[in-house]
Order: sequence, then C-alpha cells, then structure tokens
Amino acid sequence: MMILGFALNYDCDGAFEMLKRMELEGLEPDDVTWTSLLSSHARCGRNQEALKLFDSMRMGGIRVSAEALAVMLSVCADLVAFNKGKAIHV
Repeated sequence: MMILGFALNYDCDGAFEMLKRMELEGLEPDDVTWTSLLSSHARCGRNQEALKLFDSMRMGGIRVSAEALAVMLSVCADLVAFNKGKAIHV
C-alpha cells in the first residue's frame, strides 16, 4: 500500500525505492504492488521505464492482472507503440 501512496503523489522514485526495499527485506512484491508501481510511472510520464518494469514483472513470474494490462495498454498508446501493445495483450 505504500507504493500506491507514492503513485498517487506522482513520486515514481519513492515507489521504486519502496519496491527495492521490500525485495531487500525478503518481501515478495505481488501483482497489486507491481501494478501500483507501473501506474506511478505512467502517471509521471515515465512510459519507457514502465515498459521495462512490466518486462521485469513478467520475467519474475508475477501474474498480470487486468488492471496492470490496462495501465500498460495506456502506456503503449501514449508511446504510439501499437506493436508492443499487441504483444502485451497476447
């Protein structure tokens, strides 16, 4: 929930630092945590970083929720990255 707070306050760096802190403390970020992180980056206009984080999320075996998918499709639309959007959707 802390990451969501950072996201709502447009604090992408704080959200990312919280994720790293969780991992250092042995906590496994879930799909809600990752979606909040993706959302914070999208809200800050850091779309390329959001794409990289999404790839990390998927490589980590985290379930892609409908909410995360919606955030990422919006990111792809903002970047006019339609092929990436198609790849994410599949």
